[in-house]
Amino acid sequence: MRVNLSIGPFSEEREESIEFYWKDLAKGSLGEGAELHFEQLTFEIKCLDCTGAFYLEDEASMCEFCSNERLQLSKGEDVRLESIEVK
Repeated sequence: MRVNLSIGPFSEEREESIEFYWKDLAKGSLGEGAELHFEQLTFEIKCLDCTGAFYLEDEASMCEFCSNERLQLSKGEDVRLESIEVK
C-alpha cells in the first residue's frame, strides 16, 4: 500500500513527524506498513486589494498585478491526502 500526501512549504506538519505518528496510528489497520509518499506543494499569494493570485519567485513583497503590499498566503499551509494505492 502506498499513501500519497501533499504538503505545503508553510505547513506546521513535517514529513518526519507524519511518518513517526503514522506507525502508531496505522498499527493493526490496513495502513500498517504502508509506504508514505510526499509531494511538495507550491504556495500561492493573494492580493487583498485586486484579488490577483500569483506565486512568488523571489522575496518580492508586492502584488505583481497592482503593486500593492497587502498580501495574504492563500495556499501552502495544508497537508492533503491525495490518494491511496493498494497493490
